[in-house]
Amino acid sequence: MRILLVEPNARKVEETTRHMEKAGFTVDHVDTGHDALGMLKSYNYDLAVMNVDLPDVDGFEVIRISRAARVPTPVMVLAEEKSATAKVRAFSTGADDYVTRPYESMELTARMQAVIRRSKGYSEPTLRAGHLELCLGSREVSVHGQGVHLTGKEYMILELLLLARAWS
Repeated sequence: MRILLVEPNARKVEETTRHMEKAGFTVDHVDTGHDALGMLKSYNYDLAVMNVDLPDVDGFEVIRISRAARVPTPVMVLAEEKSATAKVRAFSTGADDYVTRPYESMELTARMQAVIRRSKGYSEPTLRAGHLELCLGSREVSVHGQGVHLTGKEYMILELLLLARAWS
């Protein structure tokens, strides 16, 4: 899964990227709203994770502009602000989820997977194709109920292929 992380704080970039890569995500990073808009319009991401406190363009405005441009990438706001007003503003501009810092890495990963799964047309945490089952939560694969051992890269490729089936 390919993630765009929009975060101006270098320490937070390092911490968040470490969590995401440990969970098997590939992370691209930008630190401004203008760069985020350019990347979202130019590349296909499974998810954009965005801090709304950006140095140039307000993150809410980035979300609004990307939605107006019909960019289909789901957006998760990752922010310090816990107020209902901020959350409502994020959802009103087109965000798909809102996570406050500090966060638990397991929860962030689960919420990212849920947003991606829903955006690809799946509501269940298990993807199926014939006798093949892939559980997104545990990252386990089975065929006819028998577990199949895959390397990390093999798992990611299989997950991408199964998620892509929703669009065919």
